[in-house]
Amino acid sequence: MITLDFGGGLLLGLASSLHCAGMCGGIAASIALATAPEAGAGGRLVALLQAQAGKAAGYMAAGAALGWAGAGLYGALDLAEAFGILQKVSAAVLIWTALGLMGLVPSPAILGRLFQPLGRWMLKA
Repeated sequence: MITLDFGGGLLLGLASSLHCAGMCGGIAASIALATAPEAGAGGRLVALLQAQAGKAAGYMAAGAALGWAGAGLYGALDLAEAFGILQKVSAAVLIWTALGLMGLVPSPAILGRLFQPLGRWMLKA
């Protein structure tokens, strides 16, 4: 059984910090700059804190929903069998992505286009 200790978690956090700086940093800067100049530094800080709180709440809600759904699915399967399925699915995704980058198969972005109607419907709701 593989265990994840504090050092492993720290390394994973450090590895993902570039993503956070690139994505969240740009979003935070744009929120601070988009806030009306007459709001002043205090108004910008409030807007930034609200955005960060919303982001954290969104991540927690998504994690809870996926964890709840995944726990039910994962509990219904044999653990070794579920691990094997997840390995095969992730390998297939990596292979598809690589072949798509080489132009040998359609890009995985085709899934995004297939789910666009669902995304539009969710934005209307």
